[in-house]
Amino acid sequence: MSRVLVLSSEPVGARMAGPAIRAYELARALAGAGHAATLAAPAPSAVSDPGVALLDAGFADFDRLLAAAREHDVLVAQELPAQLLRHVRRLPIRLVADLYNPRPMEVLEAVRDRSRAAQRRAQALARLTTLAMCAAADFIACASEKQRDLWLGGLALHG
Repeated sequence: MSRVLVLSSEPVGARMAGPAIRAYELARALAGAGHAATLAAPAPSAVSDPGVALLDAGFADFDRLLAAAREHDVLVAQELPAQLLRHVRRLPIRLVADLYNPRPMEVLEAVRDRSRAAQRRAQALARLTTLAMCAAADFIACASEKQRDLWLGGLALHG
């Protein structure tokens, strides 16, 4: 049985955004498989599954998240702030990058109405943060074989 910390960038509760649903369901599945699952999510959050422990901590709660990472064997996250990633990659913990949401592609649409310079900055940030997450990860999860091809191609282009 592993101690697994799943991070959500969004609050978890009765109403959830897609990333929170994904994080919560992963934590529930891991708990159901016999792992000690902790879900870290920004307040206000609540979980109804008694097998999932809740840590009220968002990305801004650096010290709490780093302390929690030190107490777990595996960390699953869709993204990590750069400062936290820098510390996590040095810990004796397995990092799973959950890349079901191809953020670099999502950003293309999200910034389409901004100036060309703002688009380039947002796209570069999304690309670099995703590459950093992949470089630090021990394992990368995605949603489908087509996404797997996307990620393998992108990683191959970046060596």
